[in-house]
Amino acid sequence: MDNTKKKSSKIMYNRSRSEMPLPQENSDEKPIARANSLRELNPTNNNSDLTNPLEKILECNLCYSRLLDPRMLPCQHTFCLSCLQGHVKLLTKRMMKKNQNPPSADEIKAIMDTVPIPLPCPTCKKMINIKCSYNTLTDLPRNIYIDNLLNLMENNCTSPTSPSSPTLRCIKCQTIVQLPGKSCGHCMQVFCSVCWTEHLSTLKSSLGTLLEHLLESEVKLNNRIADFKVQCENISLGINKATKSYIEKLEKQKENSLQQLDDINKLEQRYVEELKNRIKKISGEIKSINFDDIGNEDHKVNTFMKYHTETSKALDDVSQWGDIQLFFDENTFKVTHSNQIYSDDTNQTLNTDNDNPFESIESMSVYYREKEFKTKLVWNKCPRPAGLGIPPWAPNHLYIATTNRKIVLIMDRSISKVIGKLTCPQMQCPQNIAFCEKRLEVYVTDKWKHCIYVFNHEGDYMRTLSNLGSRNGELRSPEGIAVTHDDNIVVCDTGNDRVLILNPENGEQVSLLAGTLHKTPFQVPTGVAVFGDKIIVSDTGNHNVKVYLTTGKLLFEFGTFGTDKSQFRTAEVVTCDPMGFIFVGDSGNGRIQIFTPDGRFVRKISHPENTAEKFSWISGLAVSSQLEIITTDYKQKCLRIFNNYNNM
Repeated sequence: MDNTKKKSSKIMYNRSRSEMPLPQENSDEKPIARANSLRELNPTNNNSDLTNPLEKILECNLCYSRLLDPRMLPCQHTFCLSCLQGHVKLLTKRMMKKNQNPPSADEIKAIMDTVPIPLPCPTCKKMINIKCSYNTLTDLPRNIYIDNLLNLMENNCTSPTSPSSPTLRCIKCQTIVQLPGKSCGHCMQVFCSVCWTEHLSTLKSSLGTLLEHLLESEVKLNNRIADFKVQCENISLGINKATKSYIEKLEKQKENSLQQLDDINKLEQRYVEELKNRIKKISGEIKSINFDDIGNEDHKVNTFMKYHTETSKALDDVSQWGDIQLFFDENTFKVTHSNQIYSDDTNQTLNTDNDNPFESIESMSVYYREKEFKTKLVWNKCPRPAGLGIPPWAPNHLYIATTNRKIVLIMDRSISKVIGKLTCPQMQCPQNIAFCEKRLEVYVTDKWKHCIYVFNHEGDYMRTLSNLGSRNGELRSPEGIAVTHDDNIVVCDTGNDRVLILNPENGEQVSLLAGTLHKTPFQVPTGVAVFGDKIIVSDTGNHNVKVYLTTGKLLFEFGTFGTDKSQFRTAEVVTCDPMGFIFVGDSGNGRIQIFTPDGRFVRKISHPENTAEKFSWISGLAVSSQLEIITTDYKQKCLRIFNNYNNM
């Protein structure tokens, strides 16, 4: 009776599994959808089964029901044979769809029966290294462990044996085996004589699979060894090539440095010979003079003054040359000497183009985009420079604010020589410079003294603008400064986060550029420029540039924080060229960005290929009438002039 119930139960279970619908030929269902439908049709797949960990092991990952006729792929994942056949059928149909539309049922069946197709494992997606077709799936080995568990589960559900029962059943066919039975030392299961032979055949076929995997692994290992040797050879060639290139570069830098040293040596030798000849000449003339024979007393005084001046000049030159020091920069391989002002190419002829860039905004944009900016002049001993400016009454002059010298230097660019200075006893930290052509005045902001100094065009100190009255408060760390078309002063009151328009006579506030006394749109504004009726402000804290009318109306703004074009990291200074193009010293990114008058990006200048010319911190920026770009670098103590467009 028990055997009858057991067989009946097993027949009903197999019948229910065999009658489960496989995926239709025209079905594009996802595996999870098919699994859901199978779960609903299978009455054995209930909640109690899902909570059983053993049922999880015996579950097919294609139909999500208990495995039936389990077949194991080389990757060790196991599925129902019928589910694998349905999976291959679906893959065959999809492959046929790629080649022709639509495939007939006969064509699909013919291909499934004869043509092997690539079979990825439904669980791990690993491509199976065997040729699979619909019919050859039955050759896949059965999973012995799963079979054992399935039989054990069926035995427990139908007729559990008593612990004291001395009988054993074959794990395959459930035939009672007389002791001692055929026991496998690998899977630790008992087989009858018939099933034992089949089990040995399965083990034999598995040995062939293991051997095939080993041979494939050996081939793969040899291929990888060969690839690794090729990589080592390529890397070795790259190392040798890079080393050779680096040595050639060092040799070239060495030759250039030695040539620089030789040029400096020859130049100084010529200067020393000239100085010796001058001393010898003055000494000879003094020796030849008979002072007593000079009858006219005024003539005696003039003669003494003449040789006194010449002697003093010669002594000063000797003293100055005696303090000279040579420097060698190991990073740039440049040889310089103290207080050197040098030109990279003093005989350089400036570019001339057939088209005039001043004709239109478009032509100027093309000029800036296509121009190769080269350094025309470098002064690499400029004492901690800040802002700079070009006076309208002397276009060849250049005013440079030096923070540690507490003065403003005046340089004649035509001869590359400092010719004067602006200073007053109160000056502590000159920051930026502006000029009023109509009043012939120079305005200098002092960051530490919180004021503005006024000088005339001859360099004489005139007055200080500092107290703006109790209503508006005083200046606090002013930096950027410019002059409007109606001769008022625009100043970045940096410490107070505002931009003011002041009366140049007494420093009284004419207006606040934007916002209110207690709230403005600026955060640490540091640079300002004026072009026509527009005021351009570099708003450092907000990492952008704002453009206003002199009436205070905001026209537009551009820029965000970042390193891409039209982005800034500390927009320190701003200036305009004669056409109104906006130049921004993007100090945090070590570059200059150029924009059209309406704020469209044109190009950037950073010189990343030349470490010696790379900007560290742009503290001053100006553009001459001939489009020379002039910069100061606070960290490198350097002033640079880039080549210009000539012969306008």
